[in-house]
Amino acid sequence: MNQLLLLIFLITTQLVFGQQYSSLISDNEIENFISLDISNTKKLDHERKGKRRLYRKIINWDTSIFTEPVKNASTWEKYVYFFKTQNQIDSLFNQDDKLFIVEQIKAQKDTLWNSEWENIKIERRPRKNQYSFSIPLFTINRQVAIINKIYYCGNLCAYGGHFIYVKRDEQWYLWKTINAWMS
Repeated sequence: MNQLLLLIFLITTQLVFGQQYSSLISDNEIENFISLDISNTKKLDHERKGKRRLYRKIINWDTSIFTEPVKNASTWEKYVYFFKTQNQIDSLFNQDDKLFIVEQIKAQKDTLWNSEWENIKIERRPRKNQYSFSIPLFTINRQVAIINKIYYCGNLCAYGGHFIYVKRDEQWYLWKTINAWMS
């Protein structure tokens, strides 16, 4: 009986504490999304052949961009607010999804990518021609995902933003980019 209880305890702790990146979203979902995104992104002319490079440090999310600005907020706070009317994305996110997104940010556990991907090489330091990703944030039904992505290709050569993907027929499609920038 004691051995059975010990076995149940060990399995349960592995399931709960075995997660590397988030306590709400499985590592498998996160890793599959990152791998698919990198695989589906068209290679640029100056990218090296072979595996895509990913900077080891995970981009941290800022919960303030998902929190509605107060009435007397600064212009910047109003500009970066993700769910503002001008972004036209309210049809994708209900109030429960918005709260779940903030909970996922709070549930992030690790700050470094430690996965082994077939098509991705993890880089320990920033370099030219490499990506940086946040952990993807999902809606409750896992049909919409948001990711903060940066591609650095050298001095005055980079782009990034918040990318919204929608899942249709078990495939992820880029739907919209918010707060995009380029240098």
